[in-house]
Amino acid sequence: MRKQLRAEGVRGGGFKSWLKSQRTSWLKGAVYRSVQMASYLVFLDHVAPLTLAVAKVVRELVWMRNTPVYLVARGSGPEEVGHAANTYLDERQRLILEPLHESAARELLESCIRRFGLARLNLDGFREAVLSMSGHNPGVLVKMCELAAEPRYHYGSRIKTRLIRIDYLMSLNDRNTQTCKGRGAA
Repeated sequence: MRKQLRAEGVRGGGFKSWLKSQRTSWLKGAVYRSVQMASYLVFLDHVAPLTLAVAKVVRELVWMRNTPVYLVARGSGPEEVGHAANTYLDERQRLILEPLHESAARELLESCIRRFGLARLNLDGFREAVLSMSGHNPGVLVKMCELAAEPRYHYGSRIKTRLIRIDYLMSLNDRNTQTCKGRGAA
């Protein structure tokens, strides 16, 4: 995949648009070729409930070279992970992770503040609000910081933390609705 990216001149910021422009079959083939060449651990964190098609790909990855695939669904019941249950032989293979410990959550938050350039903004109350609202879930924490970097969530140099939380929850609802619509069409 790196060779393909270099050949097409894709750099950091253009990766997402390049990825969206690729055919699913090509991306699936690239992942399968990569897994066959070396041993990997695959972590899928902070994803919408898996569709049947994605669950099949994950199951195939598990079977190829015994590649462990970890679906990180913190505190989720079976209904919240969609067809992910189809990837397990039995319930003993399912691992439910607890939220991060306080120190690890704070460390991740500081990393996100640097990564998304939030230090230039007034962060009074932001850190504690994000830690509290995320429940120390790393996927939620990262996504909230990513949203905080967008100018529409700024009021002068302050961050509209409550609006970020509302929009984050709305995006989850949108993803779940789209997944449910996709299931009905299958």
